[in-house]
Amino acid sequence: MRQTPGEIIAAAKAKGYKRGAHQERDNQTKLERYGPNTVAMHGTVLDRYVTWHWDRLHDEAIKSGATAPDFGTTREHVLRPHAPMPTLAETKDFFRFYIDSSNGKITKNGRPSVESMVARAEDFFRAFSFVTGTEADKEQNSEVYYWMRNVLTKDGILEDIKKQKHNLGPVVLDRVIQAIWTDLSVPNERARIQNHLLLMLYAASGGRDIEIIQARRPTGDGYRYFWRFDQRFVKNNRNPENSKFGTPGQDHPVLRHNVAALLMVLALADRALFGYESLEDLWDQDILSGDAFHVFRWKEDVLDLPIIRGFARDGTDLKKPLTSAVFRKDFQSSLELANYVGVAPSIHQIRRFLGKQIDKQYTEVERSQHINQSDPRIFGASYVADCSSVDGLSAFLGEKADHTANDYFQGLEKFHEAGAPTTLPARVEKDLRKREDVMILEQRISTTDDAAVKTNLTKSLRRLQRRLKTEALAEYRQLWVRERRDWKTLTRGKVEPSRSDNNVNCLVAFIPELGRTTKMMVSGEECTKEAIQDLFTLASKDFTILYYPGEEPIQGQCRFCNISMKNL
Repeated sequence: MRQTPGEIIAAAKAKGYKRGAHQERDNQTKLERYGPNTVAMHGTVLDRYVTWHWDRLHDEAIKSGATAPDFGTTREHVLRPHAPMPTLAETKDFFRFYIDSSNGKITKNGRPSVESMVARAEDFFRAFSFVTGTEADKEQNSEVYYWMRNVLTKDGILEDIKKQKHNLGPVVLDRVIQAIWTDLSVPNERARIQNHLLLMLYAASGGRDIEIIQARRPTGDGYRYFWRFDQRFVKNNRNPENSKFGTPGQDHPVLRHNVAALLMVLALADRALFGYESLEDLWDQDILSGDAFHVFRWKEDVLDLPIIRGFARDGTDLKKPLTSAVFRKDFQSSLELANYVGVAPSIHQIRRFLGKQIDKQYTEVERSQHINQSDPRIFGASYVADCSSVDGLSAFLGEKADHTANDYFQGLEKFHEAGAPTTLPARVEKDLRKREDVMILEQRISTTDDAAVKTNLTKSLRRLQRRLKTEALAEYRQLWVRERRDWKTLTRGKVEPSRSDNNVNCLVAFIPELGRTTKMMVSGEECTKEAIQDLFTLASKDFTILYYPGEEPIQGQCRFCNISMKNL
């Protein structure tokens, strides 16, 4: 039955409608135009602009003897509705200030690169127009871009340099995974499995929407497992709850590449699957005749529990998603342990290699869908390594292509040197402690009586020591590689260097499951039930206190004297 006008009005009011209640907001245009990451960058560049303006007003006040406005008042003034855009000369002076107050990561002069500053200029013009409502002058914007790319580069203020793009292929990935399983610094054995899983999924942490399906093997001998991982945090996705992209896959015969096994042991360790409390329950599961698949269900009480979680330094499970910063740090550490020097890892390196391989078998649409990058211009600019993929001479001569050289220069192999050190020599660390800036901070800490000041100075000292150690280690590793390669040249490659075995993990004496699993990960052996059982033990058992095999407590009591472990 059709609703009457009165019923329609009553229904609207019952759900909270009030005429004109949102008039002020509804009069605004282009709300939510930018995603959270873009808004954050806009805030950063506008803060720098307000700081520049405030500094100028402060200098003018000193010259005139007037009172300088505070920072908050300055911000309200320069970013008020319809505030005038700075003149061309003012804009250029602001960006000179921005350049000299910033640090570059890839330039020799320590300033930002030219393309980085052009991007910041674009952010500023968009952000200023968005906040104030004042339209930017496109001709002035173009002049600023030209000035940065041509004038400032010629003057040596900005460098036209870009971060090198490389591909991270299966050889490097396997070495990194092997390093994960021999790393002594992990806070919890589950962290090994998690980092291994993340690298195999080519994704960041936080995804909880995973489906696992059991199916019969085509050969008829047992079952296999499919999985689908939903990438909730696709770039600029403003609706991660409902707009997700799924990447499917299936188990693999080699344990090192078996994503399904890694997922399953983590799920079982969390008791997250309905009806399954152990691996034995899983292996006991059959598929009914007439059914092609068996679908697993997550328990309701674990739907908000992230699979990939963070850990405290003492190994305590934080029950919170692993942060991207921690994963990047672990990724860097694993790459160094895998003997790669002078290169920083990134997920984009894996995506570039993946995109290149997909291009050989799938259409552009399928590739774009799989790597979540629909714009072919962006794929060409951001997901292609800085080296041709073509064997030009073979193409010219009509011969079969050999891409060995292309793969070498596109990949990370040129950064690999077996035996590369991952720690500083004691003499270098001793020299760092004798640096003047370190000793000044230590002296200030020892002489101050203010507890708050001492705490802040101690934090500053730790940050300085970490930075100095990181820089010194990077320099030492580069020098070591140069000397090692020079030595190979002088000995003509006829003398084998003495190497310490980096694959020996002293924890295997206490955790035999780790020793067996590490051996399989390094050797690339095929997956077995026993291997999955070891993985499950590593994911579920508490290794806070370690015992030699055969010396573990029995029901909380020492197996030799029968005294409760709590009383020892």
